[in-house]
Amino acid sequence: MEWISINEQLPREEERVLLYTPDDVFGDDPTVNKLQEKVAAMLGKEAALFVPSGTMANTIAILAHTQPGDEVIVERESHTFNYEVAGAAVMGGVQLNTILGERGILAPDQIEREIREPTVHIPPTRLICLENTHNRGGGSIYPLEKIRAIHQLAQKNNLKMHLDGARLFNACVATGLNPSDYAQYFDSVMFCFSKGLGAPIGSILAGSKMFIQRAHRVRKMLGGGMRQVGILAAAALYALENNISRLAEDHAHAKILATELAKIKGFQRVVLIQEGTWLIGITHVGSFEANVAASLLKFGFDIGIVCSKKKTEYRISIRANKGICFKTGLHLGKILKEISEEIGTNGGGHNGAASLTGKNGINIAKDKILEKIKQVLNK
Repeated sequence: MEWISINEQLPREEERVLLYTPDDVFGDDPTVNKLQEKVAAMLGKEAALFVPSGTMANTIAILAHTQPGDEVIVERESHTFNYEVAGAAVMGGVQLNTILGERGILAPDQIEREIREPTVHIPPTRLICLENTHNRGGGSIYPLEKIRAIHQLAQKNNLKMHLDGARLFNACVATGLNPSDYAQYFDSVMFCFSKGLGAPIGSILAGSKMFIQRAHRVRKMLGGGMRQVGILAAAALYALENNISRLAEDHAHAKILATELAKIKGFQRVVLIQEGTWLIGITHVGSFEANVAASLLKFGFDIGIVCSKKKTEYRISIRANKGICFKTGLHLGKILKEISEEIGTNGGGHNGAASLTGKNGINIAKDKILEKIKQVLNK
């Protein structure tokens, strides 16, 4: 007689289907693989790796290119230096050499002066990281000729190059260049699916097969293996196939916003820094702007005002939070203009009316601003 343990019963066919779930850690998720192959082809690279975030992608790239004790050249206002929690130093043991560029853009001669001759006393320069478009630079786009010159400099000094291309497709849409036109000069490239492309989460890192093998190991070390992640890869694929061309709409809206802001006395010298940005440069932020920001926040608009290092210029970023319809977002310039006409220009020029001075006056102004926003939104 043949005995069969209840622990050894075989599943039915429909159960087999349910039990099989592809695992990206082992490289067998077909959707993730399709995404990685598509991106590698778009960038002209041999392979790519799907990761949870742009910060992780940049950290993985630095760790995969360097050894502890190496030095990495970055722009002083770069995301890598300012917003990645010193991950390169903490986890990679590398030193960042920061150089202040012009709105985030470095000139080749600036970099050349900072490349260290290897001696026993100093860390060797190993990697150059550029950011395109540049976030804190107001969406500045790296000129291709500068990238080409920096690449020649890197080759001359046997250095690797990494591109933080979180918003690379904004640069492509604004210039008409292909992603591979930029990527060809870099040993590794990353971009985000969750920025202008509109996917809920995820970034990707591309390079040679050997580099991606090292990157895969570092991703595992950082806890970035996401197992059953095909559903997120599917959203990223959709973004690549449907949303790149729509970035031109964002650029057009940014121009509209800049045009309307320029009509407001409270906002002086409005400058649309680049086509691919919602960041607007202004020379002064007073009580009028602060009240507008506070009031719009109540309607779901997140207003950020950032002072430049020189204290002579400000950047204001405006985006609609969750729950605010896109059509409402397009009315923002009109809202600001009408607020200015009714409040900001009454009784005293840039600093606003007398009612804008003092605590009680500011509260009154806020009430008027809120009422004007309601009127515009209800039209």
